[in-house]
Amino acid sequence: MGFGERFQSSWRLVQQTWSVMRDHKKLMLFPLLVTFFTLAMIPFILAPVALQPTGHRYNEPAHWKAVSQSVFTESSIKAVKEASSSSSRAARDQLRVTAQAMGYVAVVYFLAMFMATFFNVAFYREIMNALQGQPVSIREGLRFAFGRLPAIFLWSLFAGLVGWLIKSLEERVGLVGKLILRLVGLAWSAASVFVIPVLVMDEEAGSNPVAVLRRSAETLRKAWGEAVIGFLGIQFGGVIVLLASIVLLGVSGYLSATLRTPWVFGGTFVFWLLGLFSFVYLMSVGNQIYRCALYLYASTGQIAGPFEKDSLDLAWKIKKA
Repeated sequence: MGFGERFQSSWRLVQQTWSVMRDHKKLMLFPLLVTFFTLAMIPFILAPVALQPTGHRYNEPAHWKAVSQSVFTESSIKAVKEASSSSSRAARDQLRVTAQAMGYVAVVYFLAMFMATFFNVAFYREIMNALQGQPVSIREGLRFAFGRLPAIFLWSLFAGLVGWLIKSLEERVGLVGKLILRLVGLAWSAASVFVIPVLVMDEEAGSNPVAVLRRSAETLRKAWGEAVIGFLGIQFGGVIVLLASIVLLGVSGYLSATLRTPWVFGGTFVFWLLGLFSFVYLMSVGNQIYRCALYLYASTGQIAGPFEKDSLDLAWKIKKA
């Protein structure tokens, strides 16, 4: 496939995903909802640590010293003080958290996994509805996710343990071991790419996280072509738009410098940043929509929404039984 054909195919994918967003604008609210709840959780995560009773007032240095001692071991704090004069990185490497803090971090990590999975299940459920011509509702998506709480809990626990295990092993092995574990991490990421769609569409498999992972991997293997070109195609279309916007920004800077009107470039730069943020946001939502369309095509052969068979075949070669 030549550059022109690749560009046309990539841009067609972008248009197809964006048409779903245009027809179902509520889909674009889900990531904002996740961001809102994530930001709202931060004070509740930090408050138990920062406001723990220490016998001192919160504005006293002794309080914050006691807080740091509850988070980091006393020996590591001393080591940091000794190493800080020579190297900031060496000082950072000396820090060791207490068992209590490690347990708290584990709880927070699990809650983060759980919240992300919960909202993604709600989001993907409504994407599936949009692709199948049904109305989209944030309330119904959240209600559906509440109905899948046991499956979401089990998957979050399972995925959290696997992620923690890989991360812990990486910190304890040498270079070769790290490379092997990186490959394991990549394999894990690939195998779990369709986990959320499975949790949404397959209630029976959802009760067993291992079965969920197996079903996700089977879907990927069943429909695996030479490469997942579709995802790359959407990214390729996005890169073209991004490069074009950078060129326009450069032209604006050149004209601003030539005409000695810095306010022109300043205003253009602000609009460019806002446009870039909006574009990246839309591309992120578009990727989720395309993933759901691919799952439906790979698992059922259904060509969903505005997508075309040729577009989906860019990424998949459906194996016949």
